[in-house]
Amino acid sequence: MRNLKKSLALLAAVLCLGGCGPMRLGQLNMETATEEKLAREMSDRFTAALDAGDIAALKGMFSVNVQNIEGLDEQLQRLTEFYAGPTDAVGFDNVKSSSGSNDHGVKTASVRYEIPLRSGDDYYWCYIDLTYRDDADPDNVGINRLIFFSGGDYRFLRNSGDFTYPAEPGVHLYFDRRDEGDIRCVDGSDYLFENQTPPLDEAEVKAFLDGNRSLAAFKAGFGEPNAVDGREFVYLLPDEDGEYRYLVVVAESDNADAIRSVRVVGEFDRVRVLWNIE
Repeated sequence: MRNLKKSLALLAAVLCLGGCGPMRLGQLNMETATEEKLAREMSDRFTAALDAGDIAALKGMFSVNVQNIEGLDEQLQRLTEFYAGPTDAVGFDNVKSSSGSNDHGVKTASVRYEIPLRSGDDYYWCYIDLTYRDDADPDNVGINRLIFFSGGDYRFLRNSGDFTYPAEPGVHLYFDRRDEGDIRCVDGSDYLFENQTPPLDEAEVKAFLDGNRSLAAFKAGFGEPNAVDGREFVYLLPDEDGEYRYLVVVAESDNADAIRSVRVVGEFDRVRVLWNIE
């Protein structure tokens, strides 16, 4: 219990760097705070410090062990120079947790997740590996890995087939393809927008689908999709309450002509189902 309290106290200190107010330890107690809450709290601190270009605050969010890695300051400086902000929108995705213990009851626990971000018209993806408990080594509590991608790099590497996230602790930056294509985040995933089909009208789409589920006929009537990924076809919709909206048309399978479902989504989540095969 002493080690657990020490680890939580260290994480509380990490989360409060960068100008935040006092935070009660109880907010981080495993009995009342979920891993997702911890992850979201860290994400909020991270994006605020990144927008401010506050390297000291960013560094303080990492574990003590990572803070001692040679070259960390330089990598964080590169990150703040590349990502000038401000962050206009941020998502939260792919939360995964891990924990373990040995014969002596020494426990470790961590959470890994991705946050897609938008600044202006540009999208980025950030992977965070956060340890919130390590009885054996409290200096391991905090961010241990941070991997930051431009939208172009994220899409290219995700589709390369042989890319794996680096296992080494520290900061890893991928900016080589920052200007390659119009990459957007749709329902939390990356899409390459290649066509200029104007925004569709939901009522017209719904009326069409009530009598026809042919993908070919849909394209003939509404135009080519703005983006395609497998059996998902993405069209622009008018903004809704200041939020981006997209129409995702899903075919029965790859190369199939039958439409299975149509949903309205935002940048980071699903909004509603417009039509679904019964």
